[in-house]
Amino acid sequence: SSGRAMARLITKAGGLTAPTDYVVIRIKTPSMDPSDPAMRKWFIDVRDDETGLQVGWGEDATGVSIRQMVGAEVIFSGVPQIAGQLSIKFYTAEKVDAGGMIRVIYPRSIVILCDGAFFEPVALQESNAPWHAGFQVTATPPDAVDDPGGNIFKILVYTPWKVVDAAMNVPGNRIEHGITLSALELIWGSSDGGKASQISVGFELLAEMPEVEPPLMSEVVVTLPETFEHVVTRASHIEVLGAPFPFRNPNWLNVDNPRKVKLLMDEKAVATLPWGCIQLPSAAAHEDAQIQCFLSVDLWSKFGRDQRHMLRGPTGPTGYHDISIGGFQLGDEHPSAMQYMAASPAIRLPLPLT
Repeated sequence: SSGRAMARLITKAGGLTAPTDYVVIRIKTPSMDPSDPAMRKWFIDVRDDETGLQVGWGEDATGVSIRQMVGAEVIFSGVPQIAGQLSIKFYTAEKVDAGGMIRVIYPRSIVILCDGAFFEPVALQESNAPWHAGFQVTATPPDAVDDPGGNIFKILVYTPWKVVDAAMNVPGNRIEHGITLSALELIWGSSDGGKASQISVGFELLAEMPEVEPPLMSEVVVTLPETFEHVVTRASHIEVLGAPFPFRNPNWLNVDNPRKVKLLMDEKAVATLPWGCIQLPSAAAHEDAQIQCFLSVDLWSKFGRDQRHMLRGPTGPTGYHDISIGGFQLGDEHPSAMQYMAASPAIRLPLPLT
């Protein structure tokens, strides 16, 4: 009558004559803890089999706590109707045996391609515990995610017989309108562990900005993988290939975080920028790291009076586009590295680092 699932255990004739030692009831856990604490409670009700009267009762207010898989994240560009990379990464302490499987449940309004060249096994080569795993597929976001379950992803890790770890409430990126862009190819130099190198990342604008209250690019933030650190210490370490970026004078560069390079833009001049590619030095990962998962480019935008679905930033309503780019194995070198890193159109920016 309570609407809860119940298990009824019937004793042998004569009933219980002593405390029970070990009673096991197999259950199937929910995907996440109930939001209502009352729904987490477990009850036991003991009744006389002849009279039906209650002779015992107990309550466990905590119940079973659902442990979500650590470090699970889904990153993709929220630009609608533009195909790009969708990155999935997670950490599990469970060993995945041969024949295991990773299953990702995603909003059906997002078009996913994962066959052949559309799939990139960035960090799936090893499955020994603990396992930092990551891979990429190609995704095309819709104009709006209208699935009944919302913009939520579920990541399940299986052995051949059962689920051993899972994250069942991983939020996807918001759909952002106003700036139509896509990522440029990631190009890197040498990638020996513990040694400095160079990477080149960027994005391309695919359409003109709206004429009425267009979003204004405010910041470009390049975030390196967890085991990487940049070695940018002055402005001359940043090179721009092709059209020069309209940086904000005089304080346009922030490198306080060893994993992030922030480029502050001139919000009035940036509307005419056709594309941008940034080259910066970075220190490769520790020598014992096998594969680097993802590099992320965040493009923060300021908007006009329309503040619907926008984040509230320190300087006003803001939104951002998060572009995830697959990494590389240590020891690899991009086939175009020598040519691209020495590209003659590179424009050095000898502005003071403040």
